[in-house]
Amino acid sequence: MAVLGYQWWATKVRTLLDEVNDCGDYLLVKKRGEDDAVPLSNIINVNFSTARDGAQGRITLALATPGKFGIEITFAPPPHIYIGFPRRNEIAEDLRARAAQARSKRAV
Repeated sequence: MAVLGYQWWATKVRTLLDEVNDCGDYLLVKKRGEDDAVPLSNIINVNFSTARDGAQGRITLALATPGKFGIEITFAPPPHIYIGFPRRNEIAEDLRARAAQARSKRAV
């Protein structure tokens, strides 16, 4: 049981960021006392996923260029009460739209 518990923790919990703050055109992410600024224009994909049992969802951001915490960063958004299975997350949808807009501004 201890091995399975550690494996679950190492793959599901340890990889999560401690804190994510929305600062307008960038996200300030924190993990283990270190922080990094992630410009929205550097985000190429936003993925929202949940466990089959409807447990706390996760948002994974894929970055064009790696930041201090790697090429993908994952965090748990604030919990919401869903009726039925949650297929969308407002925070993920907002980040996806704002990142696309920031990338299009950078390309011009």
